[in-house]
Amino acid sequence: MDETHRIDLMEQIRALCALPPRLAGSEGERRAHEHAAAVLRDLGYAPEVEEFRAITNGYARLAAHCGALALAGSLGITSPRLATLLAGGANLSLWGDLEARGAALSRLLPQGRSRNVLARLPATRERRRRVVLMAHVDAAREGPAVFFEPQRARAAVELFHDKLGRAPNPVQIVFWAGVAQTALHAGASVGLPTQLATWALAQLQGWVALTMGRAALNPAVPGASDDAAGLAVLLALAAELRAAPLEHTEVWFVATGCEESGLAGAVDLLERHAVELDRERTWLLALDTLGGGTLRWCTGEGFVRFLQYDASFVTLARETAAEPGAPPARPYAMTFGTDALAGLVRGYKTLSLIALDDAGYPPHYHWRSDTPENVDPATPAAALEFTRRLLRRLDARLE
Repeated sequence: MDETHRIDLMEQIRALCALPPRLAGSEGERRAHEHAAAVLRDLGYAPEVEEFRAITNGYARLAAHCGALALAGSLGITSPRLATLLAGGANLSLWGDLEARGAALSRLLPQGRSRNVLARLPATRERRRRVVLMAHVDAAREGPAVFFEPQRARAAVELFHDKLGRAPNPVQIVFWAGVAQTALHAGASVGLPTQLATWALAQLQGWVALTMGRAALNPAVPGASDDAAGLAVLLALAAELRAAPLEHTEVWFVATGCEESGLAGAVDLLERHAVELDRERTWLLALDTLGGGTLRWCTGEGFVRFLQYDASFVTLARETAAEPGAPPARPYAMTFGTDALAGLVRGYKTLSLIALDDAGYPPHYHWRSDTPENVDPATPAAALEFTRRLLRRLDARLE
């Protein structure tokens, strides 16, 4: 490939982190999208900019739902039936929110403007399938220290892996506590002595609501690993495949917006292009948090419940990892969500590629230390090589 069109991964990561803070819906996010579009144009693509409106603060969404559950707990002392309705509605709304299906409470929050940048590369021969590569440009707000301070978070993940074999997402615990609270309110409405238990769970929800509300005011992290590294890999793949396109696979390169506030960019992409993106011949691959550690090809994901990916995509990843000379990569059952989750719940073949340390935690995740200086250049380079091999293997499939 012409050296002028070679993408330097670390250079891209540093350029993105040098922009203003890339919060969802912000000026920094807009400039990051402009950067991605400019790189794609320089490579010979004609990128499309697709604007949408969405909630831009993920912590505010959680605070609203947990606040409603805390209020239900207070009402439950005197009005258990009303509390049951409020708690049940909040849980249903939170479930829709966490599975990228839409949420009633979140619609009451302020919205902002964001966008996706989409570039298309046709197959050189008969098209048999389409691959949509996604990496988000927005960076998260710094998370609450109780959950995200790196040493504390890593120790918690190690403990859960040791005792349970899997580390639950804290949001998962909050959701199921809300379900239990709703059931206890219903018990109280028919005369069972459950008010004390519901009050205790409501205190938990109140604490979470306060914690999330404070986090909703936090500044953005630099977002070098999550997800400037993923976007750098996507742009490098765009350069390589422009020089040597796949024969039977059309490739879409999508720099999504508002991933950190609820996967809104991925949802808009799939809904806007629902006619083109038929489920039988569309494969979605999310590149996310690739700044350090060992590559993991995920077998499924989900904030509320673990949803398995399509077996054919998982098999491709397993076969790619077994290729001679392939970078080290292991399977991982992910208990949180990436842009791929929006496609997973809508019936698409999906896969996510991430990187974790030896404890099973993404280094510097949602913390101020997620800087270019803390990115291990070998990790995004390995992600680029793995994805390159995966796409070539997919393109060779006969069906």
